[in-house]
Amino acid sequence: MAKSGQRILHICRQDKFIPPFIELIEENFDPKDHIFWIKGREAQTIPNKANYIFYMKKSLFGQLNGYLLLIFLMAKAEKIILHSLLSGKVTFLLFTMPWVLKKSYWVIWGSDLYAYNAARKSFSSKLWEGIRHSVIRNIGHLVTYIPGDVKAARKWYHARGEHHECFMYTNNTINRYVKNLAHIKQANSSQPSILLGNSGDPSNEHLEMFEIIHQNSEKLSKIIIPLSYGKASYIMNIRKKGFEYFREKFHPLDKFMDYQNYISLLSEVDIALFNHKRQQAMGTTITLLALGKTLYLRPDTNQWNFLADLGVTVKNINDAGKLTPLDEATRRKNMMLVHTHFSISRLIAQLDNLFS
Repeated sequence: MAKSGQRILHICRQDKFIPPFIELIEENFDPKDHIFWIKGREAQTIPNKANYIFYMKKSLFGQLNGYLLLIFLMAKAEKIILHSLLSGKVTFLLFTMPWVLKKSYWVIWGSDLYAYNAARKSFSSKLWEGIRHSVIRNIGHLVTYIPGDVKAARKWYHARGEHHECFMYTNNTINRYVKNLAHIKQANSSQPSILLGNSGDPSNEHLEMFEIIHQNSEKLSKIIIPLSYGKASYIMNIRKKGFEYFREKFHPLDKFMDYQNYISLLSEVDIALFNHKRQQAMGTTITLLALGKTLYLRPDTNQWNFLADLGVTVKNINDAGKLTPLDEATRRKNMMLVHTHFSISRLIAQLDNLFS
């Protein structure tokens, strides 16, 4: 039950971004102002503090109780922070409670926005997209640091909400651990190691990149592909094809790594290839740039435009057959720009404006 001081409601699913975000709130703001409604298992890194963290249980009674509580909390809160619109049930609740939309802040994750591009052939899928359109059009506030995503929301859904620039999560900032690793390794131009994609999701377009880079695979030291989550059948196929194309140079990451080990792995990569057709993997993108790595992206994505406006140099994925690292001057310029822009102090200031 919400207490009188808990004026800001956070609606989220359990994800790797959420425990560090709660820790950031605890360290820099008054936790009594916040209450977290979380769908998913309790995070081991964050104790379940009954006064401001609620985890919805999987049982039928637990879900019924959880959504009834959510309705009460949504009506009572001064501000509602929606950590993505990936939950269909939460989106439907917003549709049935249109009076709460003006005080709602949609933190755009990417897939929740670009669902617009999914094929809608059946009546039910068209009806559902109509519900999403109504919610997004009338939501009061849009939270993202990528202007292109705001433009897309306004174009596709006629979103009228006020835009708030905010990195939102600590993985979108440069922390001390990344800074300590940033100057360790310069790029190996003769036999670079490659990071391809960020997950086992088909949106990474792995097979297209396999076709391009295998022609020069003798010049590569290793090809690393994160496959710890995604569609199981797709992951199995990518593993099979990866070994067929690259043999012993293929290194699939099948298990989740803790944060420090993953950053250490990224620090050893020379070139990263992100073949996503939409804005995706921004946290990893920022970290790689901060570590001085060369990135290849699609030039028609919002993250390409965002980084170009920031002055950061990335390479065109259409030139991935060459796989040449950035020169040292450009690499250092990228690092300086990213370290300056994505600071933790700037994130705290943005959140302060959002919560005020």
